[in-house]
Amino acid sequence: MRIIYTYSAIMFSSLLPFLLTASMATTTLSFIESAGISKAETAETSKITQVIHKVFGKDAPLMIRVAECESSLRQTQDGKVLRGIVNSKDSGVFQINKDAHLEEAESLGLNVDKLEHNILYAKYLFDKYGTKPWQYSKKCWSK
Repeated sequence: MRIIYTYSAIMFSSLLPFLLTASMATTTLSFIESAGISKAETAETSKITQVIHKVFGKDAPLMIRVAECESSLRQTQDGKVLRGIVNSKDSGVFQINKDAHLEEAESLGLNVDKLEHNILYAKYLFDKYGTKPWQYSKKCWSK
């Protein structure tokens, strides 16, 4: 599955400087690209994973699975904020629904179209409701 492979590739690529020589790292990155994972996607996903770890702490593994299911750990697609397939009002890495949450997010000074704000608002929702806001993707992330 691409989501799991992407996450594994990112975790592995973050260790490359410590484990591999430059030529081996280049070969590995070429392999990652040939698997359909661009350097830009790898960098974005790595950043997203790091921010989720910082924000969610001990709950990060669960919320990384949620984000993998909601957005494949992407905030953007083709240079634009990722929108939901089923509902175009869903935005970003945690697919925050703007119809349901825009007013509350803005009252907290957050813009869910920005990566860090999307993750911070997801943390706010998680602290308030647990995983209920992501119940529609539960079959994916609860495995």
